[in-house]
Amino acid sequence: MNKMVAYAKAVMIRDRQLNQKKDIWDDNKTQEKKKDIMMEIERLKKIKYDEEEEEHKKQEVIRGRQVAIEQIT
Repeated sequence: MNKMVAYAKAVMIRDRQLNQKKDIWDDNKTQEKKKDIMMEIERLKKIKYDEEEEEHKKQEVIRGRQVAIEQIT
């Protein structure tokens, strides 16, 4: 009888540990996904900022040309 009780306790403890391990693994996966999403958002923000900066520079060059042409004519 004692062996059966000890076995039942051991199985119960093992199951709890396996569940804890799974929960920890799931939490880590969730955190990784969140981190990946945040990194992707930052990457997209940087791309947008760079594109806007490039467009701004192009506009400055165009304005500079127009001023030079106006001064020449």
